[in-house]
Amino acid sequence: MKTRHLRSQILIRSLASLLSPSAPALAFCSLVWLAACGPREGAEPVEPTVPAEPPAVPAQPSGEEAGQQGRLSLADLAGEWQLTHFGRGEAVGEGIDITLAFDGDRISGGSGCNRYSGGVAAGEAPGTLSVDQPLASTRMACPEPLMEAEQRYLQALASVRTFSFVAGKLVLTWSDGDAGGSLLFARQGEAASGE
Repeated sequence: MKTRHLRSQILIRSLASLLSPSAPALAFCSLVWLAACGPREGAEPVEPTVPAEPPAVPAQPSGEEAGQQGRLSLADLAGEWQLTHFGRGEAVGEGIDITLAFDGDRISGGSGCNRYSGGVAAGEAPGTLSVDQPLASTRMACPEPLMEAEQRYLQALASVRTFSFVAGKLVLTWSDGDAGGSLLFARQGEAASGE
């Protein structure tokens, strides 16, 4: 260590004599840089390691086992959900109560004014689904804001293609021709409590 320090000082003095009046500052910076690049006292050299064989790729789970390991299925949707947003940042209007319940391959709920029910089928890929058409629905008349929200919701629900979860919320993504968007739901009870 002393030998290295001595060599660094000699190098710096030699450079300082060849350079301008700002050479001492440059020499000091060079010394600091050299000291930082060297091995630390008491440190042992580290040998790079390379695994002998690549890690094994786990087999793809199927059925119920897949749902437990992160693959989405209709079973993940079981229960009652409350619509909180029509797409990003557009909250459902005050006094509009839209719900969705999944029970196996059946859905039901309130669409703002009327009740609806129907079938749902899982797609081939995890996280995909389709809603059977037409949905059965009651036919009551309600004030215009409720009817508009109901019509918008049922049209989007009929075009749902995928589902996912974001921060514990259910996201149904729909597309119909050039139009598309998402419906955001909270578990029934969580929407009212603001969780």
